[in-house]
Amino acid sequence: MSCSQLRPRLLGQTGLCALLVLTLPPANARADDPVTAPLVITSEFLKDLASPQVTRIDADDPARSPVQETGEMLRSVPGVAVGRAGGHGFEPVIRGQQQGAIAVIADDTMTLGGCPGRMDPPTSFARPGSYDTLTVTRGYRTVTNGPGASGGTIRLDKELPAWDQPVSGRAFTTVDSNGLGVTSGAEASAALNGAFVRAEGGISRADGYEDGSGNEVRSGFTQVGGSLTGGYQSKDGSFLESAISLDKVLDAEFNGMMDSPEATTVGGRMRAGVEVDGEILRKISLSAYGNRVDHVMDTYSLRSNVTSFSETITDSTTVGGKAMADLALWGSATQIGFDVLSNNRTAIGYMGGSSTTVNRLRSYMWPDVTISDIGLFAESTLPVDATTRVVAGGRLDVVYASAGLADRVPAVSSMGMARSANDLYRAYYGEDFDDSVEVNLGGVLRLEHDIGGGITLNSGLSRAVRTADTTERSIASGSGSMGWVGNPGLDPEKHHQIDVGAAWKGQDGTAFISAYGDMVEDYILDTRARGKDGVLRADGARVYTNTTAVIGGIEAGGDIRVLKDWIIDTSLAVTVGQDLDHDRPLAQIPPVAMGLGLTYDGGGWTVGGRLRGALAQGRADTSTLTGSGRDVDDTPGWATVDLHATLTSFQPFEIGVGVTNLLDATYAEHLNKANTFDPMAVQVNEPGRSFYLTVSAAF
Repeated sequence: MSCSQLRPRLLGQTGLCALLVLTLPPANARADDPVTAPLVITSEFLKDLASPQVTRIDADDPARSPVQETGEMLRSVPGVAVGRAGGHGFEPVIRGQQQGAIAVIADDTMTLGGCPGRMDPPTSFARPGSYDTLTVTRGYRTVTNGPGASGGTIRLDKELPAWDQPVSGRAFTTVDSNGLGVTSGAEASAALNGAFVRAEGGISRADGYEDGSGNEVRSGFTQVGGSLTGGYQSKDGSFLESAISLDKVLDAEFNGMMDSPEATTVGGRMRAGVEVDGEILRKISLSAYGNRVDHVMDTYSLRSNVTSFSETITDSTTVGGKAMADLALWGSATQIGFDVLSNNRTAIGYMGGSSTTVNRLRSYMWPDVTISDIGLFAESTLPVDATTRVVAGGRLDVVYASAGLADRVPAVSSMGMARSANDLYRAYYGEDFDDSVEVNLGGVLRLEHDIGGGITLNSGLSRAVRTADTTERSIASGSGSMGWVGNPGLDPEKHHQIDVGAAWKGQDGTAFISAYGDMVEDYILDTRARGKDGVLRADGARVYTNTTAVIGGIEAGGDIRVLKDWIIDTSLAVTVGQDLDHDRPLAQIPPVAMGLGLTYDGGGWTVGGRLRGALAQGRADTSTLTGSGRDVDDTPGWATVDLHATLTSFQPFEIGVGVTNLLDATYAEHLNKANTFDPMAVQVNEPGRSFYLTVSAAF
């Protein structure tokens, strides 16, 4: 089938999905999306309305299977898939998009990792237990969450200490048998007349686990960290908060060329919210933050029988902030403001003949690259009548990019000839990394209508613009089949999305369904050098170009209480992606995924099970000769069974027990991660059968 034949067919299928939603029973996500009630603007009358794009989960739910990293927890969210390369550094994928297409916001801060090979995606910095809620927005729903985020947004939030509780705290421990994983944490808060202080810390560690066939998978790691927070809150909701944090990941093993013996993250933040009882101005929100990631990876310190000795030392410094005002204008709830995000990254590679002589500078993989974004935004929720709302927003981003070491020539190179990053850019794309400025425009337009019975219909259009990230525009590591070279001339991605969905929230349950289509202009394609599409060389190096793509799918899920004490929950996600210019599937698109759970709720205890699985994925980009080779292979379908039980009647203790992968199935998620500094991708089997115990106590 030709590209011209395929394009209308895919768009037709996406439109059919959208129309189909309107004929299906409406449903609602597990999370609430607060929207101002019709014709009433004051905050005390805010109405909870469900959204088919938003899911919020309780991070402390004792019935949830234990995780050793927050990214792994996202697998329970419909429409979200996760790839792994070990026991740490899980890579979330929302609606077929990942990495720079997903905004990860933790207490109004963003942390960008220090590894070009994504050993440390932003979710990996959030230790289990360090946040109360995790909220996932699928697709581009609001202009207020910073630049890009075309795939979605992940928010991690910690609640302020209770005003009327002078001392409070919580502690928990989870033990997982497969890999001897242990995760523990504790926090304590003190409050007096509105002033509060909170200290929290935790540790996660694990050895390598076994897959369903009994083969050990390299996945050991240790993560330890903590934070100290202080501030003041008034009874009307105004607050001032500041915090400092430290996190270390040690001896992290990965399946690929490199491991990470050490990574350290330090950060600080301040934020404030002021409730204003004005006729127009209702609230002012301010935040500022800064953090630095120092990351080390090598081929030898955690391995035996080493034949290649190399090391990469990186740092990533991120600063940002946001100022926003909530206004009541002409019967609407309006938010206006600006945000700033600036990240600087440097990665320097070394090589040597032994573990004691890895000191010869090989390359400036990230040549002191700074990408800064200043964004202006405005968004309004305008009631049309008592049951209908229109949400409209616009966003302007000015992006500045520079590379301070692009002309710096390393002492040696693995190919025997010293070349700067600009030498590589010229060889593959015919241009240098010059300072550049982009002006990007995005926006949302959404219609929400309540039809009664807890049912809300949603439809929306959006445009999101994502600038190329540091790796896509500037990675510089060798040439030939082992080369990896960014493209400083990439155009930003322009996502034009349509969403249609329905949500239901009732006394006995929730449910949602959503269909979407995303036409992407200048999609940034991670591919191979074949002497075309603006790439001058044909040596098989990993390179980046722009193309035209389309992504679409359906998401559904919900839970309902039946026969008084039984709860049934379901989920379904279908995602399709196509590179239209090259007439082939997009890489790293998850297969059809499903889940079905049944739980008996006995009041102070529960018992249940869950079936989770995926269909075979045959739409894969596996060839390094004609495609990108980012998909290891077509992936067969799989299914697992988990069992769980909880006991909550012995307060303040909560106990959870269970078994994951009861039938000891051998399987791998279709999503894989690129082998660090090697173009070949690596697919890692998931753990086999594992028993777990979790105990927590609050006071």
